[in-house]
Amino acid sequence: MKKILLAIFALTPMLASAYDAKIDGIYYNLNRVNQTAEVTCEEHSSSSMKYYGDVIIPKSFTFDGVEYIVTAIGKDAFGGCSSLASVDIPNSVTVIGNNAFNSCCGLTSINIPNSVTTIEDGAFYNCTGLTSLSLPNSVTYIGCEAFTSCTGLVSVSMSGNVSIIDEGVFSDCQSLLSVNIPEGVTTIEGYAFSMCKNLTTVIIPSSVTKIESAFRKCSGLKTVYCYVRNVPSTNESAFEEVDCKSAILYVPASAINEYKATAPWNKFGTILPIEDGTTRIDATSSNCDIKAYGGAITVSGCRDGESVSVYSVSGQLIGATTIKNGSAVIKTNLQAGSVVIVKIGQKSVKLTLN
Repeated sequence: MKKILLAIFALTPMLASAYDAKIDGIYYNLNRVNQTAEVTCEEHSSSSMKYYGDVIIPKSFTFDGVEYIVTAIGKDAFGGCSSLASVDIPNSVTVIGNNAFNSCCGLTSINIPNSVTTIEDGAFYNCTGLTSLSLPNSVTYIGCEAFTSCTGLVSVSMSGNVSIIDEGVFSDCQSLLSVNIPEGVTTIEGYAFSMCKNLTTVIIPSSVTKIESAFRKCSGLKTVYCYVRNVPSTNESAFEEVDCKSAILYVPASAINEYKATAPWNKFGTILPIEDGTTRIDATSSNCDIKAYGGAITVSGCRDGESVSVYSVSGQLIGATTIKNGSAVIKTNLQAGSVVIVKIGQKSVKLTLN
């Protein structure tokens, strides 16, 4: 009998919860050597009940007389928390782990602090409530499928410190309208923007050297600005199931013949020098009124649902939105005298900010 009891007691630690500490409703794993902590979850609870509502993660806390700095959101920490409304991440966090916010459907926005360097695989997979995303300059790595199936995501902004847009990072994001791929990105991996059906314009910076099946099934794609002077190594299926014949490709004038001779770029029905795309002014819809004042672009009198994008004269995306209740406002944070191109649907106009 004693042997059986000893065996049961020996197993007890293995059945205990996987976390090391619980402080103010948040579970942590502790690194007692470095005195750091990562946010985790209670192992045996229902996934939808682990965290809910508004969660504020502290920068540090004290446990057993020792102060710990919170440096990571651990693997699966908030995974499946469909009732999670918001999360305040402190600027001590450097890593958002695998599937950390997977299927947090109630999460409508996320403030990623300028301390985060790594967003791991599937970190925000299926976060259908997210509508916009701004990645700080500190982020250098985004893992596979990090934002896959974020079907409500409309706009994305990222810094040039990200060199590789990994496989399936934004795959379906069906509401995505305009994506700012920053200078510094060298590789756009397979399915990175696959099935982003509402994506109409893509700007590829001059730093890109390799494109895999990145824009497969982006059926709404109408305009591509590619600033790469030497045609990047490109997978044949990079623009698979895109109606390239009716789309326009803008490339550097010195490389236009090379693009016309290279697949899949030569599938585009119209290939023009990029200079035309940044200096040409088309008449906008007669019922639209566009004003540029105080660093902001205001568009009014347009039909609801129409896409509005603002670009610098070099072709860099500044902001994008859609018309609601007949109007839209895009803040540029540019100085007076700056020149921008406002694109409404497939028509554009050049303006000087007052």
